[in-house]
Amino acid sequence: MGFYLLDHPNLNAPVRDNGLRGWYYPTRRVCRHGIAGPHLAVVHVTTQLPDYNPPDTGAENVANYAATTTRPVSWHDTIDSDSHIEMLPDDFTGFHVHGYNRCAVGVEISTDYLEWAAAPDWWTNQTLTLLRNPGLRWVALGIPPVRLTKTEADAGRFGFIDHSRLDPDRRRDPGPDFPWTRFLTSLEDPMLTPVQEEFIVELYERVTTGGGNARSLPYVLDAYRALAGRVGVSGADPTTVAANIALTADINTSDGVNDQIGQAINDAAAAKALAERALQTLAKMKAVL
Repeated sequence: MGFYLLDHPNLNAPVRDNGLRGWYYPTRRVCRHGIAGPHLAVVHVTTQLPDYNPPDTGAENVANYAATTTRPVSWHDTIDSDSHIEMLPDDFTGFHVHGYNRCAVGVEISTDYLEWAAAPDWWTNQTLTLLRNPGLRWVALGIPPVRLTKTEADAGRFGFIDHSRLDPDRRRDPGPDFPWTRFLTSLEDPMLTPVQEEFIVELYERVTTGGGNARSLPYVLDAYRALAGRVGVSGADPTTVAANIALTADINTSDGVNDQIGQAINDAAAAKALAERALQTLAKMKAVL
C-alpha cells in the first residue's frame, strides 16, 4: 500500500502530471519565502466530533472524503486514535493552508478544535503517539520541533505551526487546548514511553487480526526502532529488539540491591511481557507486510 490519494484517485479532480486525478500538485515549487522544500509543518483538525468508541473510524472517513470531494483540498497525513494514513508524499504540494501550500506539509487530526480539553486521556495519549510518526519524519526533513508565530513563518523560519495562525480570519484549528508542549517535546526524543510501547503492540495486534487499519502497519518499524533505543540495540531488527528486551528484563529482575528494586522488578517483568507479545505480534505482521 502506498499513499492514499495516489491509490484512490479523486475522480472529481483534474488529471495531474503524474497521470492521476487529485487535488494536489505532484511537485513542489520554491515557496513565497524563497525556500525550495517545506519549511512549515501545519497541524489541522477536521472539525468533526471524535470517535471515542474503538475502533476509531475518524481517519478512514476523512481519507475517503479527501478522495471523493469536489472541493480542492488535500494534505499529507491523517491521524486518529488508532490509525495513521499517509495521504501524499512530502514532496507533493497539498491544498490545505491558504497562501502557504508550497511552504508546508500538513496533518489532519480527526477531532473538533474544541474537543481537546474534554477528550479522554487514553484517546489523547494514543492520538499523540501516532501523531509522532509524521512529526518525526518532518523533523528528519529539517523542520525543528518548535512552534512558530505567523510573523516567524513569514520570515522564512522553519518549524511547526497552527493552521489558525496562518489563516487567523477563517480558521481556529487545531484549537486552544491542543497539547503543543507535550507534542513537540515528544519529537525531541525518538524513544517511546512504556505506555506508548504498550499501545503500539496492542494496535498491531488489532490490525493483524482485522480489527484496525492496515495502512498503519509500516509504522511498526518506527516503534521497534524506539524499542531498540530503549535497550541499546541500535538498528536491530524487530525480533532482535524484542529478544533483547526480554533478556534485559531477566537481568534486571536478578540484579541490583537498592531502594527501588521492587519497582525495577515490576518494570522488568512488564518489559518482558511486552517483548513476548511483540514477538508474537511480529510473526503475524510478517504475513501482512
